[in-house]
Amino acid sequence: MRRKASKRPSVEGGNYSSEDGDVSVDIVGSIRYANLNKRGFLLTHELTIEVAGHPVSLELEGDAFLHPMGETYQRFLSDKHPEWCLRIYPDDSLTIRDESSVGLTFSNGEVRIVDDYLMGFLNLGSNDGEVRVNPVWFMPSLATFIRNLFTLILVLKDKGLVLHALGVLKDGEVYVFLGPSGSGKTTVAQLSPEYVILSDDIVFIKPFGRSHVVFPTPCWGDMQRGDRENKGYPLKMMFKLIQDTEVYLKPYGLAHGISEIFTVPHIPQDSLPLGDLLQRYQGLLREVPCFEMHFTKDAGFWESIERECLNLT
Repeated sequence: MRRKASKRPSVEGGNYSSEDGDVSVDIVGSIRYANLNKRGFLLTHELTIEVAGHPVSLELEGDAFLHPMGETYQRFLSDKHPEWCLRIYPDDSLTIRDESSVGLTFSNGEVRIVDDYLMGFLNLGSNDGEVRVNPVWFMPSLATFIRNLFTLILVLKDKGLVLHALGVLKDGEVYVFLGPSGSGKTTVAQLSPEYVILSDDIVFIKPFGRSHVVFPTPCWGDMQRGDRENKGYPLKMMFKLIQDTEVYLKPYGLAHGISEIFTVPHIPQDSLPLGDLLQRYQGLLREVPCFEMHFTKDAGFWESIERECLNLT
């Protein structure tokens, strides 16, 4: 799947010479545009995005999907030097005929990812990867691959956690609402119109000293709303959602809390011992209050949360 480097000269801007001829490169914001060289080889376009403090260079062959990529990841564009490099090749011949091959596998420091319209790898030692994506379903498939990339970085490099949850930013702090599909995450988001919605699907949490921070994620869900910076925000509280006919909060003890929120991240099974993952949840729940939140379909639950915040001060 790798291409010869001679057809992909390294470019930083300006005019360069290679054995294939001159390369013209324009830099607009965080996106680099590379034109055809004299012998007609199509060079890459590059943009760097940053999620959870990790800048990753996306090198795209051709320009058919450059604009939608720039729009999708606009809030996450970065001018930092990338820690990772991901090469992206549209490939209309790619079809996955063997359903058993779909999924993530881990071997010798390399993660291979196969889905309906994509096939690629990530090398955890050299911090680079490559993915081929069928243009029929390009942007959703690419989002799946990039989500897996940042999940691996967060979980394996940062000792972080990934939760299927709603993250609400209120007064500079994040309140996380957990539960399976249909538990009410979207309802809580709709009942909180004055607050910022970081994500209603995937929440990235990293340890930070004796506390934890939550990072915004790209469009990996149905709802994101409000002004937010691409940085970590302090995690204030967590809530397991229970739809009910009355509103009240029930605090979890350590063991009960872990049993309610423990989730194995979508990474290869043999890449992280379960004991290490359990220790992370223990550290999280020792520092961050966690409650069972019974609620009705009105915004009254915020009053209960605010009362609990006063009790903690």
